[in-house]
Amino acid sequence: MDRQIMQQLNQLIDQGKEVALVMVSSTSGSAPRDEGSMMLVDREGNVLAGTIGGGNIEHTARKDAAECLKRRQNKTFHYELTMADRPDALGMACGGISDVVVKVFYNNDPLIICGAGHVGQALYGVAQYLPLDTIIIDNREEYANQDNFPQARGIYAGDMAQLLSDLDVTENASIVIITHGHLHDIEVLDAAIKTPARYIGMIGSRTKVRYCFDELIKRGVDKQLLDKVYSPIGLNIGGETPGEIAVSILAEILMVKYDRDGRPLKKDQK
Repeated sequence: MDRQIMQQLNQLIDQGKEVALVMVSSTSGSAPRDEGSMMLVDREGNVLAGTIGGGNIEHTARKDAAECLKRRQNKTFHYELTMADRPDALGMACGGISDVVVKVFYNNDPLIICGAGHVGQALYGVAQYLPLDTIIIDNREEYANQDNFPQARGIYAGDMAQLLSDLDVTENASIVIITHGHLHDIEVLDAAIKTPARYIGMIGSRTKVRYCFDELIKRGVDKQLLDKVYSPIGLNIGGETPGEIAVSILAEILMVKYDRDGRPLKKDQK
């Protein structure tokens, strides 16, 4: 059974799925399952394979494993299998103790770059140094190809708005809109705001941004959806070259991810 669980774990990892391996690392006294018992749990707390004994211990471990996946954190949990009035007591009559290790396997956050021109290529290049999986979208095959983006997780050429709509965009994704024309920007932005992406940014001057927003509002797009768009894109660090713009954009993406304000750390000195 354990071998089957490990085989399924490897399959899930190969498929790019996020999964937690939950294993009983030690027991003392009476416990539902012995050391080494394992199960696989997804982000919603569903058991994909295996068991560590059912009942309250498994129910609690499922919730803890799901939280570990969301936090991308490995952790050991101490479960007291008694009726005692303590936080770590699970209301079980077994009377023993189980330590359970949760090991999480997850993907890097997706960075979806809509536009494979100079800034898109610079953004891709700098992103290689960060825990990001880049996905490239453009309507020009001469730009969106393996030669320009050899390490990209995915490269798609065609109708950019449709391609973005077809992707399974997750809440930990960042979408950067840097196409080669404002008409493309409008269509891609319309598709982007319908996703749960954590970060959506669009390049352009304030005049262009206002025009794009106004066009979407005319179509009936809720202004509140546009309020979550970071545009003009990037932090105000100066510089106009593609590489400098890329650094500015990625700095803003990290600022949003970690819920920081982007100010210099020196400002925190007393």
